[in-house]
Amino acid sequence: TFDVDLATPAFLEYPVNALAGSMIRSRTPPLWNPYQGCGVPLNAQYSTSVFFPYQALMNACPWRVWDHWMLGRLLFAGFFTYLFLISSGLGSAAAAIGGMMFMLSGSMVWFINLQQYINTAMVLPLLMFCAQKLVSCRQRRWRVWTAVSVALVLVAGQPEVAAYIVLFCAAGV
Repeated sequence: TFDVDLATPAFLEYPVNALAGSMIRSRTPPLWNPYQGCGVPLNAQYSTSVFFPYQALMNACPWRVWDHWMLGRLLFAGFFTYLFLISSGLGSAAAAIGGMMFMLSGSMVWFINLQQYINTAMVLPLLMFCAQKLVSCRQRRWRVWTAVSVALVLVAGQPEVAAYIVLFCAAGV
């Protein structure tokens, strides 16, 4: 059988997110975790996303509303998939179905609580949309938006998935 890793969200992500959230609320940059070993830089851990803006906003909110933020990731991914498919020439009905299919795909729903993975996966359609606009329009603003979306992929939390996403987008351009 296929098992979802429930230990990482429970024993790594939740405590790190709660610590980063308390630091953000107290206007302290979330740079150092004093509770792990003798202390460790938060961004030097394997899969933290303390500098990912969406994660930082979620962390700053009370933990009781974190489920809404997790569902928001799906909506973000679906919306930018829709925009990417529209800009690729599909009709609005086909693009809406494509957006819903990605938003509700197995990996997005199955790993919804594995935030380090979903953070990178949710930015994939944004990166594809910006790169597609960059290639088709050749305007300076799409260079900036593509660079911002690549930066979002890189700070989203999971290095392997980020590498695959950047390579996938580069191969498509």
